[in-house]
Amino acid sequence: MSDPLQYRALAPGPSPQPCSGIPPCDNCRSLNRVCVFDESLDQRRRIAAKRTAEELGYHRDMLNDLFKVIRLAEHTYSTKLFEIIRNDATPEEIRAYIDRALATIQSSDVPNKVSQETTTKLKDIRRMINLQGPSPSFRRKVMDVSYLCSTPPIWVRARPWTTVTDDDDIVSHLVSLYFTWDYPFYAFIDRDIFVKHMSAGDLESDLCTPFLVNAILANACHFSEFSEVYAVPGDIATKGITFLEEAERLWDQEEQIASLTSLQGTLLLFEWYSMFGDDDNGYTLLNRAIDIATTLGYIGVYNSSNYSEELPPDILNSRKKTAWGLYQVDTVVHTAFLKPNRIHNMCLKRLSRAPTHEDREHWVPYPLCRLSPPAYYSQYFDESCTLSEIASKMSHHLFGDDENLKTSELRETLSSLYEDLKYWHDRLPNGFDPEDAAPHILLLHIRYYTLLITMISCPKGSKSTHADQLEASCSDPFAGIAVSSARAIAGLVRTHQTKYGVSRSHIFALYAVNLALFVLLNHRSFDTSDPDFVSLALALHIIANRSNIGNSVFQIFKESLHGKVDGKKFKQSPLPDELKELLYEDYFLEIEGGSSSEDDQLHDVGTASSQEGCGRGSGFEICEMLSRYESLTLGREEQVIQDLRETNFSY
Repeated sequence: MSDPLQYRALAPGPSPQPCSGIPPCDNCRSLNRVCVFDESLDQRRRIAAKRTAEELGYHRDMLNDLFKVIRLAEHTYSTKLFEIIRNDATPEEIRAYIDRALATIQSSDVPNKVSQETTTKLKDIRRMINLQGPSPSFRRKVMDVSYLCSTPPIWVRARPWTTVTDDDDIVSHLVSLYFTWDYPFYAFIDRDIFVKHMSAGDLESDLCTPFLVNAILANACHFSEFSEVYAVPGDIATKGITFLEEAERLWDQEEQIASLTSLQGTLLLFEWYSMFGDDDNGYTLLNRAIDIATTLGYIGVYNSSNYSEELPPDILNSRKKTAWGLYQVDTVVHTAFLKPNRIHNMCLKRLSRAPTHEDREHWVPYPLCRLSPPAYYSQYFDESCTLSEIASKMSHHLFGDDENLKTSELRETLSSLYEDLKYWHDRLPNGFDPEDAAPHILLLHIRYYTLLITMISCPKGSKSTHADQLEASCSDPFAGIAVSSARAIAGLVRTHQTKYGVSRSHIFALYAVNLALFVLLNHRSFDTSDPDFVSLALALHIIANRSNIGNSVFQIFKESLHGKVDGKKFKQSPLPDELKELLYEDYFLEIEGGSSSEDDQLHDVGTASSQEGCGRGSGFEICEMLSRYESLTLGREEQVIQDLRETNFSY
């Protein structure tokens, strides 16, 4: 494996195609070209100068704000702050002090103008100091240090594909982010074919259109901290909104046209709306995508006139990739929603699986400066499709309309599905070892464990009740699978966090981490100091900060925790103060000012109820949570919050 930080000699002479600067680059390797670097195309000099200026401005602003806090804050705060700085405190230690000072100022009985101004400044500095902390922060026109380590692996031009910007650097940055962090999980676009056609700049192309490009750019903004991706600085709800509006305008023009690119773009809009929970648009667009695929003859009733192996390779391969990518989306979404998936028949053959010695491309963790693990894109896609076939069978057997399924039949069905899943997982290629895997392969393992959890916890889908469940007792052969699967997810998430971070993880990680947390939270032996719970809670916080749906999910998790665990006991637990305040911030402020006996009773009741029964939490609570998760992704947040208030935020 080559070291991405090692400098190599640049080949002389111009090249008609842009190169990443480290030959052989991904573009040239995938297209079997000689990799030649053209300095005239090197965007790094201008970008580096711009970023250096921005970094200097960032540190100047931070220093000025620090002086303002010292001048505004009470003498005790400024003295302590001096001591911390003189003792060579780390940014995290400075942030911890600011948090404690902020909590004290906010709980002051007689707020005044000075304390309010100080609070505002403390918040600003906390946000700026948080360079590598657990939550991503918006820093105006300042790039994370990791951006300085790499140039976009994919270089394309903005025009003629979008009118939102003419900045080729930004568009290349976003396209590279999309194909690094989002694309591999579902892979419903053939990356190399798309990039080739986008680079050609031909508006008559059947494999790249302005609608598709703007839909990709809108989604890619989710993974970027460039100031240009925000319509309103720092507001995550506005990330990518300008590209989205352009895509929606173009989609309205193409809505009546069923084409490969309209299908791909519709799937991308589904992903964007699912992240931001916008009034059923996400699920509506998924159904629309399925309808387009049916019209095109990719799925549904087989028609020989719609299928031919004699098509040009670019078109045939793109059709297959998109059809089976759609199938994966369909099964992931519907099993998560505890419903049968919609696609019953695939009319296009699956792409041929490349042998290991040919599937040699490496996944480049742009924009991070880290080693690049093997991607195994072809083998991954094939394995993911096989898992989708099992998930499809599971969704119809367990989440269909058969309400007369007897307990004995249910156990037999579960046993059969469990064996299918285990057989698939046990026979994954050697290169899929989580310790050396790229993020999409880690998520494939995580997806396997989420299927085990939903299969065991909700065997009759969203219609499950306590009476419908398998007997949740210590003697039940399936009783330990959900918890062991949740712990396996925690381990995989820790690996993801250690190697690549989780702030840019695919949105599926939000669902999986949330699911695993609730399995642990509702188990009879739940302990707030459980390392798996701690790592999952921190990961959820990082992922949740990236989207509207994430923030809502994290808030609901916090309130559910409040209903299960006594706040005073939680404050006394041996956990990092940051995590305790993160999960119980409002309650800590109540304690400082004197919490009411009614609040204490509420938390005590929640604690007692969570400890009842040997297998409590393995059934109904998980199903109910997944139903509410579905409502959030469909933009029904107000209804979810109302439901939780009526049940004291307790599952």
